[in-house]
Amino acid sequence: MNQIIFYFINSIAGQFGWLDFIIIFFADYFIFVLALGALFLALYHKNEKQIIRNLSFIFISGIVAWVLVQIIKSYYFSPRPFLALGEVRQLIEHGTNDSFPSGHTAFSFAIATAVYFWKRKYAWIFFVGAMFVGLARIATGIHFPYDILGGIALGVIVTSSIHFLLKSKLFSKILKSV
Repeated sequence: MNQIIFYFINSIAGQFGWLDFIIIFFADYFIFVLALGALFLALYHKNEKQIIRNLSFIFISGIVAWVLVQIIKSYYFSPRPFLALGEVRQLIEHGTNDSFPSGHTAFSFAIATAVYFWKRKYAWIFFVGAMFVGLARIATGIHFPYDILGGIALGVIVTSSIHFLLKSKLFSKILKSV
C-alpha cells in the first residue's frame, strides 16, 4: 500500500515544469512560510505576556519535533524511495538512509498544532499547508507515505504533549519553586 500510494502521488512529478516548481516550493520552502505565518499570528495579540508565551510555544514545539526526528533517523535505517524503488521521479537531491520520519512534515504539523491550541480559527490553514508539505515530499520522490504519517504523528504528539505539560498544575508548581 505504501508503494502504491507513493507511485500514485509521485507520478505527477516531471509532467510540467511549472508544476514541478510548485511541488519543490512546497516540499522545501513552505515550512518557512508556515513558521513565519505562525510568528506573525503570535505577534498579533494585545497582551505582551501572551505574545511571549505563543512565540515560545511555537519555537519549543518546532525545535523539539525536529530534534526528535533527527534522533529517530540516527537510529532507524530507512532508505529513501529513490533508493528502494525503481522508476522514481526525483525532483530534489537528498540524503539516502534517513527517510523515516519526515522532518519537514513533523515540523509543519508541530507548527499547525501549536496554532490550533491558541488560534483555532486559523489552524485549518496551517494544517492544510502542512499537508501540502507532506504530499510534496512524496511527489518529489524523497519520502514514502509512511514517512509522512510518522512526521504527522510526531509533530502532533510532541506539540500536544508540550501544550498539556505547560497547562498542568504540576509544571506550574515546578516553575514557581524555581
